[in-house]
Amino acid sequence: MSELGQGDLWSLLRGFPNLQILTLTDNYIATTLDLSALAESCPLLTELQLDGNAWTGDLSGVHDLTSLEYLNVERNTDTLTGTIPTEIAALTALTELRLGGNALTGTVPWSYLFNATMNLQVLYVPRPLSQHSQLTPTPLGREAF
Repeated sequence: MSELGQGDLWSLLRGFPNLQILTLTDNYIATTLDLSALAESCPLLTELQLDGNAWTGDLSGVHDLTSLEYLNVERNTDTLTGTIPTEIAALTALTELRLGGNALTGTVPWSYLFNATMNLQVLYVPRPLSQHSQLTPTPLGREAF
């Protein structure tokens, strides 16, 4: 488990306002995921790899990461919960989104993820995401494109 306290990581990152790539893969970090605080601390982030940890919380605040091109939140056991927010469509630079191995629930918002303003090229939503996942990848229809 990480030695960092809940607010320590976000406070530490305030010292890196020009950070563009943040990789915290497989560090077993068990703290609340606060994407709004991260966006405030590192507004230029283009790549965010948070896979292989034990983040708690959900993906709220993801829309604040306006420069994001790559987001990987895979393999956070069953601690990352909630739905994929439709506000993710605000991330028009996003080209790759990886969501597997979490406890996300609801329906993948295809029409938001594949709208005309997005550059999404890779969407990795394996089924099942985890043994406790309730995420339903609904069929793609013409309206999604």
